[in-house]
Amino acid sequence: MAILLADSGPDFLARGIPHELAHLFQFRWGAALAQAPRWFLEGDARALEPALFQAAALANARQIAHAGALPGLLTWQAEPLGGAALADLTDVGASFVLFLEATYGPAWRPAFYAAWHQSADFWRAFELSLGSSLLALEAAWRAWLLLG
Repeated sequence: MAILLADSGPDFLARGIPHELAHLFQFRWGAALAQAPRWFLEGDARALEPALFQAAALANARQIAHAGALPGLLTWQAEPLGGAALADLTDVGASFVLFLEATYGPAWRPAFYAAWHQSADFWRAFELSLGSSLLALEAAWRAWLLLG
């Protein structure tokens, strides 16, 4: 929250508050957050921001996809400190979460977090909650991004 307060620009209320509250809900859901890659945690929070910011994130992720620069979700462990690299990480992660929402509806999130909490395995929670491995979901997500 301190980072948020230090960076309170014109989008502070519209963007920052929902984003940081999303992180609080991630902790509340009780998942083993240390297991999750940063792209997921930040992307999930970005995907809960207002629609205007979701659309901008999706547009950036689609541009990255069309440039052939999407990372592999299973192996992407980047930890950018800020700037464009952090924005890209957050937007790509958000695009994956928005894909899940478009494909499975809003019920995907509580089902996923419950499976993650119960199994204590971030990667397996996708299959347990959605019936598809992350590899299968990633392939469908990549195709979905390129269609946009």
